[in-house]
Formats: sequence, structure tokens, C-alpha cells
Amino acid sequence: IMLTDGPADNFCQILATVERIDLLGTSGPTNVFMGPETVNVLDMRNYSDVFSIATEVPVGSYEKIRLTLSDLALVECNGAGEPEPAAQWEHLRLPGNGKLDLNPRGSFTVIGGETMVIALDMDMQKSLHVHQTGNGTRQFRPVIFVTIRPDDSKPVRVFGEARDAGSSTFQ
Repeated sequence: IMLTDGPADNFCQILATVERIDLLGTSGPTNVFMGPETVNVLDMRNYSDVFSIATEVPVGSYEKIRLTLSDLALVECNGAGEPEPAAQWEHLRLPGNGKLDLNPRGSFTVIGGETMVIALDMDMQKSLHVHQTGNGTRQFRPVIFVTIRPDDSKPVRVFGEARDAGSSTFQ
């Protein structure tokens, strides 16, 4: 399971506490992650990060992915650009008691001996809405894109400094 995010304005952090991730198929749910684990969704704006690896997924066909969250906190910045104290965080009400059923484009099949990547792209800019009554509260209506593909490439994150950049090379 990989997580990524599109940009969201006005916040230093958006903290999502993931309780579990299940694949939903005809033979019932298959758990691929058990938490809790809190991630700052905004840290994933420019890349995808490996969130979980499940090695014992039963072969078969699956229709949905259930992402279960227990908390989603919006953290605004103070005048110095630092996160506000935890007491000032806005904790959003989660739809469906935190159970978000994600529908990829059609069913997908887990094949024995093969690796697949499931990327969950959380678009927080489109997911946060100001309540229509004018009281200024925000609602979370998740916009999460699902991409499922074979693991034909390995994600790599490189830390360091690039120097001597040429047209096709760098040091």
C-alpha cells in the first residue's frame, strides 16, 4: 500500500490516523494493515511513500479497499509558520464511522507469487468543504483515487544534494 497526496492550502499538517486497511472480496475482508498509525498527509505532496507491505494476501478477486480512519486533524500555522498547539487542532467528523470504502476502476485480482502496488492518492484540497450553514465548520468528503498496478518498478527515495547538473546527468 502506498500513500500520496495532492496539495492543500492553509494547513501546516493534516494528520490522518489509519486504524486498518482491508481488501474486500467475495470471500470477505482481507486485512493488509492493522494500526493505528498517524501520518501527515501533507508530507506526501511530492512523492508516494510505502505505507504497508502485506505478504500473506489470499489469491482471489477483490472489488473494494476499505480504509478505516479513527481521526483526521487539521493543523493550522501560526504567524511564524509553525504548527498550532494540539489543543487548537480541528478534528473532523469522519463519514461512515471512519470506514471509507474505495472503489478502484473495476475488480482486481491477486495472483500467487506476484507483487502488486495499491496507491491511495488522497486529494485533501477537494476533500475539505466549508459547511453550507455559514458556521465555518469543515466537512470531510473524501476524494481518494486508487491505482492498482503490478510492481514493475521499485519506488526509491534518495536523500542528498545534487551538484553539477547537466542535460541528462547529475552528481
